[in-house]
Amino acid sequence: VLAASGGIASFINSCGACGNAIHIDHGNGYQTRYYHLQPDQLITDNPNNHVTVVAKQQIGKVGFTGNIRPK
Repeated sequence: VLAASGGIASFINSCGACGNAIHIDHGNGYQTRYYHLQPDQLITDNPNNHVTVVAKQQIGKVGFTGNIRPK
């Protein structure tokens, strides 16, 4: 999964149904949210660690975490 645009990435663990989530605040009133990511290779896995990312930077890998049932 690549960042749609640059900004500040944060790990979100307060939404059980969302699984591993990364939110990117783009600083212009917009935010991009990525849900159900695999636990390995996340840009951050600590809710208190905010990471600056650039557009098209890898922030995680597609996964099946949270409230989802893969076929």
